[in-house]
Amino acid sequence: MRTALGGIFGMTTLLADEAIDPTQRRHVEALRGATETLARLLDDVIDLARLDRDGFAIEMRPFSAADLIAGLVELERPRAAARGLTLVATIAPDVPVSLLGDGVRVRQVLANLVGNAIKFTERSGIAIDVAVAARGRTQTTLGFAVTDTGPGIPAEEAATLFARFRQGEGGRRRGGAGLGLWISRTLVERMGGEIAVAPAPGGGSRLHFTVPFGRAAVEPQDHARRAPGALASLNLLLAEDNEINRMFLATILERAGHRVDVVATGAQAVAMARWTVYDAILMDLNMPVTCRSSMGLRRRAQSARSAMRAAGRRSSRSPLMPCRAIASAASPPA
Repeated sequence: MRTALGGIFGMTTLLADEAIDPTQRRHVEALRGATETLARLLDDVIDLARLDRDGFAIEMRPFSAADLIAGLVELERPRAAARGLTLVATIAPDVPVSLLGDGVRVRQVLANLVGNAIKFTERSGIAIDVAVAARGRTQTTLGFAVTDTGPGIPAEEAATLFARFRQGEGGRRRGGAGLGLWISRTLVERMGGEIAVAPAPGGGSRLHFTVPFGRAAVEPQDHARRAPGALASLNLLLAEDNEINRMFLATILERAGHRVDVVATGAQAVAMARWTVYDAILMDLNMPVTCRSSMGLRRRAQSARSAMRAAGRRSSRSPLMPCRAIASAASPPA
């Protein structure tokens, strides 16, 4: 289902970039919005099934709160801008550079809160704040807050806001299953924290949570962020067995100025990599393996993904980009 949704979203994204008339653009944006809603519903249902079955494993890894927030803002700001909203983030100067905890789950909770804030806010914008809530000898507790300028949450709804399958009137109008905030509460509590809602000064809502973190013995790797358009043109190989995903990904990469060779199987990817030097290979990790060499290529991709996760650089839960970049053996890492 994620693959199909990714294909729909990808093709509507490409269509929205074409020269279409205003009526067609409204139709495309409506289709893209409906696809986003369905994708979030699917993610919530999958998370619910995991929590009911065996729960989430909380992984303790070094990560940078600054990198986490910067990545989240970079991902969500275009959605906010599409609704005429601003999205800003503030991190207190005394927040430790390196933390030990599950940065992936913290980002998931924040993404849920920010996504809801964008959905329910009609004017002004959303603010993310991170500050030290408590400091001990071995732990630092951070407080995270997402504040919006929306209509606010009535007291009778606030009491059950984080309950399972509970929605306010606004949620029923805008779609959803009433699971996102319950999942957020469950994740926060499993990390040893608390989550709550309060009225925001001047109107709107402020959803805030705390999570205790350990002190990281190893600093997270410093990944310099490139400005948009600063990345040099690359020679890429894309291995993807889904035709729609191939079309979407290849078009996006070519529009960004890269040269892209496209193949549909792991065996074809191995053959191309033997004769051509690529700066990077993009490979679908779920693609069927048809030979020993393609199995080795996939194992390298999986190892690269594990290294990215260890460095706190896991991508979003969005199903739209099923590939992971790995460096070609014949060229320096991209």
